[in-house]
Amino acid sequence: MSLIKSIKRDIQAAFQHDPAAKSTIEVLFAYPGFHARQLHRLAHTLHKWHLPVPPNATVVGVPGRVVEIRNPDTIERLPDPVWEKLQALEKKVEEMERRLIALRGENESI
Repeated sequence: MSLIKSIKRDIQAAFQHDPAAKSTIEVLFAYPGFHARQLHRLAHTLHKWHLPVPPNATVVGVPGRVVEIRNPDTIERLPDPVWEKLQALEKKVEEMERRLIALRGENESI
């Protein structure tokens, strides 16, 4: 798919999924998701052509946070609220399972 077709498809997607989108100009200038896709395409193209991708070119989230890898041997942990909630939920389930086992043990001794 050509670059122009991809951009047109992304603009159409904005209109399909956001009833508040009023014009193509608005999507081009005011939609951070649109910007992120276009910049990702640019970075990916540079990478495929074995050209250097500018440092700090990766942005995560809206509003964007620049991801900087200070030590290439380790990748720093990024904030991920969904993962953090899942971990918290997993801990709660484990605690409830421990309590259930303890309650079953108490009932068997009666």
